[in-house]
Amino acid sequence: MRLPPGGEFLLKRLRGAIILQEVELNRRKPLQLVLSIMLAVIILLPVKSIGEAATQANDKAYEEALAKASYYYHKQMYDEAIAELTRIIELNPRDAETYYDRGSAYLNKEDYTQAISDYSKAIEINPNNAEAYSMRGYVYDKKGNPDQALSDYSKALELNPNDADTCYNRGLMHDKRGELDQAILDYSKAIEINPEDDRAYDGRGNVYFAKGDYNIAISDFTKAIEINPNSATVFFNRGTSYKNMGNFELAIFDFDKAVKINSGYDRAYNNRGSSYYAIGNVEQAILDYNKAIDINPNNPESLHNRALAFFSKRNYDKAWEDVHKAKMLGIEVDPRFLEKLKKASKREN
Repeated sequence: MRLPPGGEFLLKRLRGAIILQEVELNRRKPLQLVLSIMLAVIILLPVKSIGEAATQANDKAYEEALAKASYYYHKQMYDEAIAELTRIIELNPRDAETYYDRGSAYLNKEDYTQAISDYSKAIEINPNNAEAYSMRGYVYDKKGNPDQALSDYSKALELNPNDADTCYNRGLMHDKRGELDQAILDYSKAIEINPEDDRAYDGRGNVYFAKGDYNIAISDFTKAIEINPNSATVFFNRGTSYKNMGNFELAIFDFDKAVKINSGYDRAYNNRGSSYYAIGNVEQAILDYNKAIDINPNNPESLHNRALAFFSKRNYDKAWEDVHKAKMLGIEVDPRFLEKLKKASKREN
């Protein structure tokens, strides 16, 4: 899931306000001096200018709070940012952009209920706010409400059809729901808008993989790797495609890349082990399964695969150990393999 643009656009909203530096944030005039200046201003202002002075003071408070909010947001001090954004809302309760910004701060705190509330308020004030719909859709997905997420993404794209991030996110929602053709359309649109979008190529490749179109999937994964050669996930995805096609040497090459980028990638070790096993290198397969299990002891697939490898090495006791562990973790062991293991080991379990 890709996060659409959030409160980072706060800086763009300063509208000429002075951006406070860290040292300036800690610098305050003594309270007495501030009160004296305020009193002098009130005394000297003509009566007809008091309203104008109040408006100016309001504007100054708004700009100061906005500058502070932006500073705190970029420092990831989200509570402080929320406090300043709340000040702005108190000054102008119909400021849709500030509700949007505060929603993004709540999102970064993983306070999804408050984030949805603020994005909804931004939409209520400005029903044409495509970004607010997109962000609310993102939060709904985080909360496990895919139907509402899909609805919000679709509304966002009605308002702004050229938002590549929202196209990608809606494609991901269709993918999760098993709506593969619709997912391909959205990923393709994201790529059309932004041809350098490696995640859209990866997403579309995953859909073609799910459809069994491995050659097309490999083409998309290869394009994603050209754009971003540092994604362990995409190398894993392409390697798995090669493995499923029986091209084990190329699969091993990609799994090598994946674990070099991410040494804790247990699934890549598991799939590399399966590839080595397929070409008869059982010792290397066991080493890879060992590594996968060391990283994730609760991976039943690796335990099952290692049991097969131990069986082929006639190490039946260890094969049974892995079978029992895999069963405890909920995997269904192939009954044909169990029969072979029982017969070879001369034991029932």
